Amino acid sequence: MAGAWASASAVLLVLALTHLGEAVVYFQEEFLDGDGWKKRWLQSTHDPNFGKFKLSAGKFYGDAMRDRGLQTTENSKFYAISSRFKPFSNRGKSLIIQYTVKHEQKIDCGGGYVKIFPSDVDPENLSENSYYYIMFGEFKNDLKPENTDDQSYNEDWPQSEMKNEEHVTDFNNAIYENIGVIGLELWQVRSGTIFDNFLITDSEEYAKDFGEQTWGRTKGREREMDRIQTKAELEKARQEEDEFFRDLRKTGFPKKDEL
Repeated sequence: MAGAWASASAVLLVLALTHLGEAVVYFQEEFLDGDGWKKRWLQSTHDPNFGKFKLSAGKFYGDAMRDRGLQTTENSKFYAISSRFKPFSNRGKSLIIQYTVKHEQKIDCGGGYVKIFPSDVDPENLSENSYYYIMFGEFKNDLKPENTDDQSYNEDWPQSEMKNEEHVTDFNNAIYENIGVIGLELWQVRSGTIFDNFLITDSEEYAKDFGEQTWGRTKGREREMDRIQTKAELEKARQEEDEFFRDLRKTGFPKKDEL
């Protein structure tokens, strides 16, 4: 998802798929009430240098209101923010955690992930040292070498893998008795990432429907707006380049195609 033009993508985690019955929604957040999110989300004061979030739909979107989410606003900063909900246990139930994330900026190094915490975590003191149950999403630590396209970069710079002969599957590791807080705790070199459409439920069907009713409804218009903006930016850059070389020619420099 790294790239200046990358549109939103849905991120989904499913654990312990054993529950049958009606959907239970533990947490749902779409940021549809303007500044109301500030009453539900608490930015950590653990470090006064932590970066700040704002509510924004970004530079391109499908719906200016529905696509607003929490956006990182400062470069080279750690971020920590969280929201509480009624504690629950996922014992004997499915656990589905879902959200959307949009990277409008070019990601050099940084995260786009969320954490699930026990209810007794201290939101005001939230940091990378806070105990959490689950962390998932995406992180990017290295810079792509110059003059390397995305395809060859992915083929020549693979993720390292280690084989563990002693690995065993223990589904009890996916049972959490006191889930009560969802949060964003991350580092970004270049800010601008937007997090939206958070959902914690025990129903895959509900999660799928929620995704279709949120990002699913606006992603087409979002991509079209992104395409139009990108085309306009490229055209502007071409015109500025041509103007630059026209000015050079006035001073006796050769044409661009003669250099």
